[in-house]
Amino acid sequence: NKFSFEELTTMLHEVEAVVNSRPLAPVHDAPHEQDALTPAHFLLGRRLTAFPSVNVEAIPGSARRDTTRRWLHRQQLLDRFWRRWRKEYLLQLRSAHRSAETRTNDLQNGDLVLVHEDKTPRLMRKTGRIETVQLGRDNHLRSCLVRLPSGVTLWRPVQLLYPLELASE
Repeated sequence: NKFSFEELTTMLHEVEAVVNSRPLAPVHDAPHEQDALTPAHFLLGRRLTAFPSVNVEAIPGSARRDTTRRWLHRQQLLDRFWRRWRKEYLLQLRSAHRSAETRTNDLQNGDLVLVHEDKTPRLMRKTGRIETVQLGRDNHLRSCLVRLPSGVTLWRPVQLLYPLELASE
């Protein structure tokens, strides 16, 4: 269950890629605009969301089984990390954006958010801008209509939206 130095380094690089691919500036509404500015643009001049392909057939049989087993173990640990990231850091980030008087309605039209989707790979999570907010009968925010950079609009519950910038007060 221990990682080699190379495996640990690889896992940390994947985490770094996700963290450094988070937008620093708002996503543009026009489809012809470039990607949002991220820390990765300053480090490499591009996003960090592409992985090199590996030819699995080139690995011998027993080594392939061991490599596959270790890769699955690493994926499980990465999944645990991202669950904690989502449940701890992103929820803290959301809480940091709340003030005492606006706890129930912290997301507003025009806010930039990260959209969580279960079946989307971690590195490919989408950002979007809130177009419409929907309140429940209790006057608490329940869901939002989010416009993605591609122009697609989605209704998402607030539990699956993470604010990426502070709202201007």
